[in-house]
Amino acid sequence: ENENRNVQAVDMQEVITNIEWSLQDEIKESKATIKQKLGVKSIRFSKKNMRSILYNLISNAIKYCGSVAPNIIIETSATQDGILLSVKDNGIGLSDADQEKIWGMYSRVNHNIDGQGIGLYLTKKIVDSAGGKIRVTSTEGNGCTFEVVFSIKE
Repeated sequence: ENENRNVQAVDMQEVITNIEWSLQDEIKESKATIKQKLGVKSIRFSKKNMRSILYNLISNAIKYCGSVAPNIIIETSATQDGILLSVKDNGIGLSDADQEKIWGMYSRVNHNIDGQGIGLYLTKKIVDSAGGKIRVTSTEGNGCTFEVVFSIKE
C-alpha cells in the first residue's frame, strides 16, 4: 500500500500549530484553550493522515463543548503497545450507547451540531489501516478522552 511510503517522522508540535491556525476562528469564538504535553515529540506516520486524525479530534472537541469554553489537552507518550496520542476535552461527553455509535459512517449522535458525521469514521479508518487502535472513554456531561495507539513496527 502506497500510504506507507509517506511515512516520516512527524513533528507533532508543528502539526498541532498548523491545525490551531486552521481553526483559529473556531478557537477564538469558543474561547478554547489547547495545551500540549508532548512526551513524544515526533511520531512515524503519514503526515497528511496525522493531521487528519488530530484535526478531527480537535475540531470535535471544540464543536461539542456545550456551554463551557473548551479546554483541550493533547498528550503523547511512549507505552509498551506503541506511542499513545490522547486528546482530552471537557465537553458534553458521550453516553455508553453513543460511544459505540460514533465510529459509524454518517453516524451523528448530536443533530443540533453541524457536521457530516464522517470525521470519526475516517479517523478510525486511517488508524485501523495503519495497524493502530483508537478508543474513547467518556461519561455524559464530563468530556471525552480519545486515545490513539500507533503501533511501532519498523
